[in-house]
Amino acid sequence: MASVKFYLEKRKNSDGVIPDKNISILLSFSFDGERMWIGTGERIDSSKWDAEKQRVKPSATGALEINNVLQKKKEDILKIYRNAITLEQVPSKKYIKDQ
Repeated sequence: MASVKFYLEKRKNSDGVIPDKNISILLSFSFDGERMWIGTGERIDSSKWDAEKQRVKPSATGALEINNVLQKKKEDILKIYRNAITLEQVPSKKYIKDQ
């Protein structure tokens, strides 16, 4: 079973503080006991992020576009995983990243 979740990056800056502005949105993909983190290329302020829904809050500027990008990335990675299984290949982190 595979699952996709989105999180805001929690890397501390040089001052040892987790920033709350212009933070990268990361995709977490779990499958067959493995987990990989992939940058989505999208960024948002933490105040505009709904952690429970794992999406940008609808009131944020550009929310629809960013949420559509996140949904597409989720669909794409699940399709890659399903295709590997269909082709009787063992899905691996390398295989998924290469695709």
